[in-house]
Amino acid sequence: MKPNFWREFLIPAAPLLAGLLLLAACAGPRPTVQPEAEAPVTVDAAIQAEQAGEYVLAAREYERLARIAESPQKQDFQLKAVEVLIKAAQVREARQNILLINVANLDPAFLARKRILEAQIASLEGQPEQTLRLLAQAEKTRNL
Repeated sequence: MKPNFWREFLIPAAPLLAGLLLLAACAGPRPTVQPEAEAPVTVDAAIQAEQAGEYVLAAREYERLARIAESPQKQDFQLKAVEVLIKAAQVREARQNILLINVANLDPAFLARKRILEAQIASLEGQPEQTLRLLAQAEKTRNL
C-alpha cells in the first residue's frame, strides 16, 4: 500500500510545525542595526596612519579631507592621497586618482607635484620614457 503523505508525515509533524511558527512569531521584529557614524576626519588621523605605515588608511583619510576642503587645500589632500597610495604600492588606484586632480589655475607648485607623482607612477608601471618626459615637464614648471 502506498503511504499517504498527509496522514503519515504532515499530521504527526503538525504540533512541531505549530510550535516553530509560534516561536517565530513571539520573537518579534529583528532589531535594526544603525550604521556606525564615520569618525570625524582630521589631518592628524591621516598623518598618524601614514607614520604608522598604514598607507591605504592614510590615503582614505586624505581623500575624506579632500571631499570637504576647498581649493587649493582640496588638491593638496588629493595629491597627498596619491602619494601615500604609491607608498602602499597601490599603483592602479594612484593612477586612477591622479587623473581626477585638477591643478589648473593653481600655484605652479601643484602642477610640478602632480607631474612628479605621475612620473613615479609611470616608473612603477615600467614606462621609463614617460617617466623622463614627466620629470622634464616638472623641471620646466615656471615660478617654482
